[in-house]
Amino acid sequence: MLLPESMSRIVIVGNKSRLDDMIDVLYSIDAVHLIDHTTGQDEGFSIGKPRPYSSKASERLLALRTTEKDLGIKLKGVEMEPISVKDIEAEISSNGVESVMSEVMAAIDEKNRIVQNVADLKAQELSLQKLSKLPINLELYNGYESIAVLVGSVKADPSKALDALPDAESFVSYSKEGGIVAVFIKKSEKDKATSVLSEYGYSEIQVPDISGSPVDALATTQAAITAAEAELVNVEARLAELSEKNKSFIVASDEQLTLTVRKGELPMRIATSDYSFVIDGWVPAKDVDDVIAKINDAMDNNVYIEVEERSRGRSLHEEEENEPRFQKAPTKMKNGAVGKRFEFPTKLISVPKYQEIDPSTIIAIFFPFFFGFMVGDLGYAIPFICLGALGLR
Repeated sequence: MLLPESMSRIVIVGNKSRLDDMIDVLYSIDAVHLIDHTTGQDEGFSIGKPRPYSSKASERLLALRTTEKDLGIKLKGVEMEPISVKDIEAEISSNGVESVMSEVMAAIDEKNRIVQNVADLKAQELSLQKLSKLPINLELYNGYESIAVLVGSVKADPSKALDALPDAESFVSYSKEGGIVAVFIKKSEKDKATSVLSEYGYSEIQVPDISGSPVDALATTQAAITAAEAELVNVEARLAELSEKNKSFIVASDEQLTLTVRKGELPMRIATSDYSFVIDGWVPAKDVDDVIAKINDAMDNNVYIEVEERSRGRSLHEEEENEPRFQKAPTKMKNGAVGKRFEFPTKLISVPKYQEIDPSTIIAIFFPFFFGFMVGDLGYAIPFICLGALGLR
């Protein structure tokens, strides 16, 4: 219990044409820890290539993750209808992911268009609120050949300074909150007006390219904002409906495609030649015979399996006398029901090495005492005891 599980090293050799079958078997038994092959370690062998289906599965998974983000779907804690592996594979093969993504992206594009429209309208509303303080129709701010028009907000009243400008017509509306100014002046004198206004905190306002009274335009713009926001609510409701409708399929597809991508990339960890593959791996010593039987049964005894080390010892000299790639045996923690609950704090510090003691059981015994000493108060202890009891259910 205090030491990790004993591990055995096995080698599996088979025909390259059965590599996909072998990969499926490895994932189904879920008990073999692969030792990565490195090019140049074995003459005549090299790292395998990803399976042909891997690229398409990766593209679909990437698109699916984007859709999950857009719909706000989280993989953990999602209540979903059970879907069989065959059904989800059939849906994926018939472009189900692309169909859902197309529908979602259409709604997302519509939402983005409306959001941008609302932002533009609100910017226009802000400009019109300021322009409505001046007695000038909007079309009069542009269309001149020899006259420059300066329109903007100011932090102080520039009326007297503007009155001193020759050949200029100015309109000013000012209050404690700030003001707005419009100056019509010869283009040759524009720099003078700009210099004067800069002393009063002048900031240019973009005049909307519309005509009529700014008050009427403001009312029209506010009505357009209300309509656009209502439209946005409808689109968000449609996205929520799409999320509810497709979440089971999306979560199941994510799981299946993730597995498919991992399977497709597994050959990059395996030694292959033109006609064969070689897999090195670690298996818990107690499971060796069962793993070999399952592999032979699934592969119709068409692979060769050899147990290189029936049980790796804990001494360092056994580790050092092997090739570098075979020196480190993986750690599989072995604890009872109580100790397993304290594996997490152990892993937060460090996973114990194969030769080291697993302190999870010791932590399970002493951690509550140390925590109690730190708290040191009955008033704190009672609610923590209650919470702990609920957590153990």
